[in-house]
Amino acid sequence: MSFPGSTTKKLLKDILPLTWRGTLFLFLSCSFLISGILRIDLALLLWGGAFLLISVYTLLGNHLTRIIAHNHFRKRPGAYDLFLPVKGLFPGTVARADIRIELPPFLLPGFVVYFSYILTWRNHRSIRVECRLSRRQSSRVIEILAEKRGDYHSDIALLKVQDVLGFTRGSIPLKVEERVRVFPDSVPAADNIRRLEEGGEATEFVKRRRLSEERLEVRKYYPGDDPRRLNWKVYAHLGELFLRVGEETPPPESRILVILDSNRPGRITSEFSADYLDSIVEACTALMQVLLLRGINIIFTSPGMSTPSVVSMEKYHELLSLLSGIWWNTRQERLQYPVNRNIQAIIFSSPGSPALQSIVESVKSRGWNLSLIFKTFNPPAPEKKASPLKRILFVQEKSGNNREKIRNFDSQLAEAISAEITKYRGAPWRLKNVHRL
Repeated sequence: MSFPGSTTKKLLKDILPLTWRGTLFLFLSCSFLISGILRIDLALLLWGGAFLLISVYTLLGNHLTRIIAHNHFRKRPGAYDLFLPVKGLFPGTVARADIRIELPPFLLPGFVVYFSYILTWRNHRSIRVECRLSRRQSSRVIEILAEKRGDYHSDIALLKVQDVLGFTRGSIPLKVEERVRVFPDSVPAADNIRRLEEGGEATEFVKRRRLSEERLEVRKYYPGDDPRRLNWKVYAHLGELFLRVGEETPPPESRILVILDSNRPGRITSEFSADYLDSIVEACTALMQVLLLRGINIIFTSPGMSTPSVVSMEKYHELLSLLSGIWWNTRQERLQYPVNRNIQAIIFSSPGSPALQSIVESVKSRGWNLSLIFKTFNPPAPEKKASPLKRILFVQEKSGNNREKIRNFDSQLAEAISAEITKYRGAPWRLKNVHRL
């Protein structure tokens, strides 16, 4: 097991692991002792000497405890382990983290050990796994909360050693490489189906799909059958799975291409850029979920992907994992397109995207039908907590500045989207399927 190197600041903190309380206590101890020596005051000498002994004990004890723990974990690489949810989470859900750590058999009295593992991703709020270890063989189950989409990871966990008085706090790094994927929050809206059907699907594909859903016979579904042929209308009425049979079953070839344009526009401020991208990804995920639930396979592509990905319901988890790590693209990477001849392309983009025009030109040059979707954004105003004194006095704090910033951003974004819709609905594009979600 290898431990990472220390910077100068961290090295100084390792030598003197004093908190602000410990620094103040050490200063007072030295002041009392020096004052007692200068004034020849026995009481000050006794108090100063006692306080100084406590400071020295906590300082040396912290060093000794960390040395014991460091040697213990170096000799026993399997003395600690961490189990996090590997299947992924959805925003707002509470998951469980299992921590198993074997502490050294001997620790100095008056010292406690905490475990801290912080997973980060971009500028989203981190996921924290923290607890106090109380026994030699400690096994704890901690609840963790994932608030926003992301691919959170970290390769270092910390064992924090501190005394019960809070005078010293030192840490021991442990090599831990874990990853938690938080999927985009997708709730399929009824408008998504309406926009999809009004968005210019290939006429042949719509005709074949409707024939297969409305006019053909069905039989019960058996394990091993192709799930793309499930008749969801019959399932909605009877609650049982039935399979469409007949010559008009839609071909397995995917004919819907979903493009997530994550190229960062200059007009999106850094204060709202992360939340706005999350809203675009969530809208895109919701529409793809509607398609997959209706038994339609899709092709998905986004800047940075080497090849377009064909997604079915069996690969939905892989799609969510991919969407959890999408971030603003600043390198202007070219998109990769499939070779299908008949495709209905659906583009999710933001107003002012530097690559949107080239994407639209590429799609139109291939003769594909195109739907262009822009996402509006109306973030909730952050609630500012009042201080305990103001809560007692019933004084409410207002976050007027934050609300004003949100209103300004929402207004400017709406104007930018309206301008983009006007641009792409007019000549020379003549796109009829330009929507605002």
